[in-house]
Amino acid sequence: MCRSLPLVLFLLFTTSLLAQQARLTIDDLLADNPMDALNRPISELVMPGALFLSSDQGKTWTDFTDGLPADALSLQLLDHEGDLFLTTSMHGLFTLPENECEWRPIGEGLPDPRHFTYGAMEAHGDHMVMATFQHGIFISDDRGAHWRRPVLNISNQQVMCLEFHDGVLYAGTGAGIWQSHDYGRNWQFNGGEMFPVYGLLSHNGRLVVAQQNGLGVVNGKDISWSPVTTQTAVTQLLPAGDFVYAVTASHEVFRSENGGAWATPDDNSSTQADPDPMTRALWNGFWPALPVKLPKNYSTRLVPDARGWMALVRGGC
Repeated sequence: MCRSLPLVLFLLFTTSLLAQQARLTIDDLLADNPMDALNRPISELVMPGALFLSSDQGKTWTDFTDGLPADALSLQLLDHEGDLFLTTSMHGLFTLPENECEWRPIGEGLPDPRHFTYGAMEAHGDHMVMATFQHGIFISDDRGAHWRRPVLNISNQQVMCLEFHDGVLYAGTGAGIWQSHDYGRNWQFNGGEMFPVYGLLSHNGRLVVAQQNGLGVVNGKDISWSPVTTQTAVTQLLPAGDFVYAVTASHEVFRSENGGAWATPDDNSSTQADPDPMTRALWNGFWPALPVKLPKNYSTRLVPDARGWMALVRGGC
C-alpha cells in the first residue's frame, strides 16, 4: 500500500493539472486574461445551441429545452403559424406545437443527423423546406413529418437562408441566389452576382438581401445595394410593421422601409414609432442579458412568438 502511495499522489496531481488546463482552455473563451478564467466555474459557460425563453419582454430568461436530448445543440429555429421547428446537431429535427410544452422529434426520411448538418428552414402552409450543409435541399408536404430529396437540387453549396417571396422560394447560398417555383422540387440559379448570401426577407413587396457587410434589394437577377456598410456580419433580418430590421453580430441595428435607405438609432431623421415590442426594444438599445456567460464570437438570434421572445445562441462571427 505504501509503495503505491506515490503513484496515487502522482495520478491525483496529474488529473488535477489536466482538469485545470482544460478549464483554462474553455474559460479562455470568456476572458481576455487567462488567469482570471481559472476563478470562473465551468457552469457559467454556455455552448452553442443554448435556447432560452422570456415571457416578460426580455427582463428574465429561462431554459427552453424541455424534451430535447441533453447533448442536443440547437442549430436553427423556425416559427411557422404558431408551431416551432428546431434543428439540432446529432439528433435531427424537433417540433413544439403551439399548445404543447415539450419538444418532440419528427422528420422521417431526413438523413442521419450524425452524418449530416441541417441548415436553414422555411415553410408555407403544409410545405416545408430544409437545407443541409453541402447535401442540398429536402422537402416535406406534411409540416415536417415526412421528407424527401428532390431530383433537381442545389448541389455543392452551403444554403444559408430560405425565403418565400411572391410565390417563389429563394435560397441564399455561399455563391449567390437560387430559386424554385414549385416549393423546392426544382431549382435554378437566379443569375447575377455569385456572393455569399447571409439573409433574405420578403417585406412589403420587396425581397431584402443581406451579405457579409451589406444590405440591398433583389430586382430580378440584379441587386440594388444600399450605401450602408455594417461593421460585422448581418446575422438576422426582422420584419416589424412597415419596417425591416437588420441586426449584426456586434449588435448594430439598422432599419428601413424600402430596403434601400437604412437608418440607425443615432439618425435623427428616423423618428417614426415601431409598434412591435421586440424590435422597438432593439432599436432603443436592448440586448438580452442571458443567465450565462457567452464565449467570444457567439451570436444570439431572437425569435418573437406567442409564447414570448426566444433567444438561440449560435457559434460564429
